[in-house]
Order: sequence, then structure tokens, then C-alpha cells
Amino acid sequence: MWIIKLAWRNLWRNKRRTLITISSICFGLVIALVFIGLGDGTYGTMIDSAARLGSGHITLENSRYRASLSSRYTLRSIDEVAGRLKGLKEIQGWAPRIIGQAMLSTSYGSVGAAFIAVDPAREQENTLFIKKMKQGTYLKDAEGRGAIIGSRMAQRLKVSIGSKLIITANNLQGEITSELLRVVGIFETGSDMIDGYLLQIPLNRARTLLGMNESEVSQIAVFLENQRHTESVISRLKRRFPDRSVVAVLSWREVMPQLAAYVEIDGMSNYIFQVIIFIIIASGILNTILMSVMERQYEFGVHLCLGMSPASILVLVLAETVLLGILGVTVGTLLGLACNQYFTVKGFDMTLFTSAEIDISGVALEPVLYSDLYPDHLLIIVVLVFAMTILSGIYPAVKAARSVPAEALRKRR
Repeated sequence: MWIIKLAWRNLWRNKRRTLITISSICFGLVIALVFIGLGDGTYGTMIDSAARLGSGHITLENSRYRASLSSRYTLRSIDEVAGRLKGLKEIQGWAPRIIGQAMLSTSYGSVGAAFIAVDPAREQENTLFIKKMKQGTYLKDAEGRGAIIGSRMAQRLKVSIGSKLIITANNLQGEITSELLRVVGIFETGSDMIDGYLLQIPLNRARTLLGMNESEVSQIAVFLENQRHTESVISRLKRRFPDRSVVAVLSWREVMPQLAAYVEIDGMSNYIFQVIIFIIIASGILNTILMSVMERQYEFGVHLCLGMSPASILVLVLAETVLLGILGVTVGTLLGLACNQYFTVKGFDMTLFTSAEIDISGVALEPVLYSDLYPDHLLIIVVLVFAMTILSGIYPAVKAARSVPAEALRKRR
């Protein structure tokens, strides 16, 4: 205990140096927490947006569908599959989907498109397309002929609300079939790929187009309240669907590999940037503590002459380093959490740096990034910064413990 008291007094003998060291630790920790928090928030938003514009956080589909993306491979019974989703509290909702490729035609020309057939009643709480409507309304009737298309596709086909479209596709028997649609809404997500290539139509209209049975769908999109629960929910769902040759349970990473690759690579580059910052901060801490040790050689010589062991000198310097680490990490964590709270509420406006829309793997990012610091990431960063501080003090502590009393006393000024 006396070593802790002595170490605390030693820290404040040179207040300026101590405050500079604490400030260095705080700076590194705050920068790390802000970048990690913004990264967590951005990745979470991207994943959630992509899931709610596409096939959900988790996708249930025929095990043969993913290899060929053919409409022939379907789930035969929605009720049976959906019944196995009950009891999982992480699931916010689910929606049946029919997905396929088609040709859209008007009197002005034709374009290739991908269609997603949905049950409008199931989509109300799950899809983002409702919020992205630029003109008109979202689909209302699962039996109707309505269609919502992207703004770029509307420009290419020169259609507006109320215009007629002819959708042509190959049905399950390989025959070419067509259906008449009417544009009821135009959406704009900010993604050229989605706005120029995708349309949504009612579920039963797609069944008629493709010749499917009433309970047949391409997939069931499962939506979670928090995308971080994806893997745990998948592990439980796989136990509920033991026959993998019939129903495949896929995460958003498997359905959207490009987005998954981007999140992984960008996250890795973020961590590399943090490591560089930590090394720079650690160098500064090492230099400061080493200077302190070199200036106190006479003091260490006196302690050794009075009977203090080299091990006690080592522990004393390490105790000072630990106290510096505790002070720096405590203050830095509080400041980092405050900054993250600010960015959680106000967000970080990217328009300060660029006015261009950011489109990543078909997902248009909002111009304002929001922080969402995960607790486990907070703990990891705090522990790493504290460990970095302790490691920076080991060499100066060893050097102090190796002081020779006679030589140390001769260095008195």
C-alpha cells in the first residue's frame, strides 16, 4: 500500500508531465472509441438497410435455389416453414417472397429487370421501400396488378403513376408468359442498381405469372430487431430445419457476399488505423516515462542506499504507470462515451467532406453517419489501451531497477 501512496505522490511532483501523459492516453482512447462507434453504427445501418431492401437478415429458401437462382426451386408450404419461426423473440417479422428475372415493356421500349413479389400486408413493418417512395403509394393489394419501380427505371421506360407495364418471364414449365401491370408508386433509394433494375409486384400476381401454387414462394425473408443476433438465431433455426436438403437457412452474409466482404475489409482497415494510433501514443508514453526515470536516478540511488530493493523500485515505477493508465483510461472512456452519445443523437454529417451519394454493394448510405458502439468493442478497446500503457512502462521500470547506487548518487545536480 505504501508503494501506491508513494507512486501517487511521485506522479504529481511534475503535474505538467503527468497531465500531458494522461492527455495522450485520453486522446488515443477517444479517437479509437469514436471511430469504432461510427464504424459499428455505419455497418449496422448498411446491413439493416440491405436486409430490409432485400431478402432479410436471415433467408429461408430451397436448398437448390442459391446455386442456380432458378424460380423452379421453391418452398412448397409457407405455413409449415413459418410455423417453425415461432418462439424466437429476436425475430421482428417475416415475409414471403418470390424473386425472378423478367422483361418490362412499354410503348417506349423494353428493359431487363429483377422483380420481388411481396405480400403488402407483411411488408408494412419490415420493408424500407415504404419510406423510399418518391411518388404514389406502396402496394396495397396482394391480388392486384400494381407495381412499384425505381426512379431510374421510370425514366428509362418514360412512365409515371398510372402508366401500364407488360412484364414477361419464363414460368416454371419454361413457357414465356406475360402479365399487365400498372405503376402505383415510384421509389428512390439512392442506389443506381436498385433504382434502375428492381420492381416490386404483388405476391399472387407473380404466382400467376410463374404458374406457382397458392402456398409456393421462392424464399422467406426473416427480419431481426438487432442484426447482431443473426448467428445465434441461425444456429437455432438450423436445429428446427434439420433436413438441409430441403430448406437452407442463410445469413445476410451468404445472400449478400459483396456487402459482407466490404464490411470485413473496411472493418479490418479501421482496426489497422487504430493500431497505428496506439503505437504512436505508446511511443509518447514510453518516452515520457523514460524521461521521468532518467531524471530521477539520484532519487532511486537514495532509495537503494536506504535499503529499498531493486524489485521495489521496479514495482514503484510500474505502479506509477498503472495509476497513469487508470486515470487516462477512466477520463478517456468518459469522454469517448460522451462523443459517441453525441454522434448517436446528432450524427456525423458526411456532406462536410463530399456531396456525392455513397453507394456500397447496392446499398445507398445516408449522408449522416450515426454511432452505435457495441459494449464488447468498448471493453476490448479500453483493455487494449490500458495494456498498452502498462507495456510502455515495463522498460523504464526495468531500467530504474537496474540503477547502481554509487553511479546514481554521482548524477546529483
